[in-house]
Amino acid sequence: MFLQNAVIVFSTASTAFTIMDVEFDVCIVDEATQLVEAHTALVLKPNLECLVLAGDHLQLPATVISEVARQNGYGVSLFERLIKTSPSLLLGTQYRMHPEILKFPNKKFYDGQIASASNVTANNYSREWSDKYRPIELIDTCSGKEETNEYNSKFNAFECEVTKFIVEDINKVRDREVNTSLGIITPYQAQVKRLSYLNRESTDTSKFSVKVMSVDGCQGQEFDIVIFSGMNFIESNTYFIILFHVLPPMRLCLFLVYVNFLL
Repeated sequence: MFLQNAVIVFSTASTAFTIMDVEFDVCIVDEATQLVEAHTALVLKPNLECLVLAGDHLQLPATVISEVARQNGYGVSLFERLIKTSPSLLLGTQYRMHPEILKFPNKKFYDGQIASASNVTANNYSREWSDKYRPIELIDTCSGKEETNEYNSKFNAFECEVTKFIVEDINKVRDREVNTSLGIITPYQAQVKRLSYLNRESTDTSKFSVKVMSVDGCQGQEFDIVIFSGMNFIESNTYFIILFHVLPPMRLCLFLVYVNFLL
């Protein structure tokens, strides 16, 4: 009875089937690209007048464990299928990424369609570390040695120490009156474990949030700073605090678009 009288109902897609007896005029599915079509079907109602699918099909798709199912298209979302044949709306203005960070993903993944709002193009859109670090920096860690743990996951102790140094350096220059978020992202679980251990040794973390995670784990996250520990050096111009590794396009796009000031 309570739901029957509600104007707005919030639910996960997984639990939508538990309210099948409730009729809605409009349904909005957020992160729709992370749902397989069968999962999206849970929210479809006979009397539904409008279905809004919001998401980014250029980032991570739905998680499908079976390789056979994935090869046969089970991991394709309803959003991804419809956007190829149906009218869609692109939210083409971004309000938080430094324009220098936006350049590559905008050109590579979004055909240059994303514009920066005036607040991020202003000269004062910077933080206290901007005098020391440009928006994008590439750091050569090729003198480090990759190793493999008992679970066949890679780690690099030297790169962990470099990452720790960068975190501590940022911590020294940041404004302690302003919240600062820093994400450390790596493709390997062994590296996540070692970096998490180093992170616990850090001090003076008031208003300084540091998270260590895998690439897949950063979906939906947002950080002022991202350090990517990839453990493979690629020769390039110096632009970002990024320890670079070639990623599949969706994963590369994923962590690039969640950075505000420094990568």
